[in-house]
Amino acid sequence: MCLALPGPPADLWCNIEKSNYSKRLIAYCAQPRIGVDWVGFSLGVKSKGSIACSGGAMYDSGTQHPHVVALPYGKTWRSGAFTCLSQSVGVTCRNRAGHGLFVSRQSYRVF
Repeated sequence: MCLALPGPPADLWCNIEKSNYSKRLIAYCAQPRIGVDWVGFSLGVKSKGSIACSGGAMYDSGTQHPHVVALPYGKTWRSGAFTCLSQSVGVTCRNRAGHGLFVSRQSYRVF
């Protein structure tokens, strides 16, 4: 699931419910130095994708209203600076600068 936050600054937050790597990333985020229980991925308007550790995706429910859409394989979704393509192998999201992230149940990549 990905959530586009219009900002400023605009961000895209993505997570995947079940994956082969989730225990490793949760352990990374739960270490005392970070100490949170949610892990996902974030992508800024111009920045590279990254692993995101937080207490959850943050948005203002009074002014921001997330719209969740199931994106069928082979379809593209756009919101502001972000474009995501759903394929049977996973979802790839990019910003206009060409940076992005790929997530699937088997692997992830941030670039």
